[in-house]
Amino acid sequence: MARLTVTTVNIGAPEPRLLADFYSALLGGEVVRDEGDDVFVRLPDGQVALSFQREQFTLPVWPAAPGD
Repeated sequence: MARLTVTTVNIGAPEPRLLADFYSALLGGEVVRDEGDDVFVRLPDGQVALSFQREQFTLPVWPAAPGD
């Protein structure tokens, strides 16, 4: 049976560089590539890498409509 290996976790963010800087400092990694809308972090000891991609979020509104 084939074995699946996860090499990268992708996270959407409105500001990918800021989030990449935060997680690289928190986990002891380093930003290895910054393409503006895509930022990649390598973690120590061969851990799963992190990738941050720019996504535009619309903040949820609650309640959705008056009376909800």
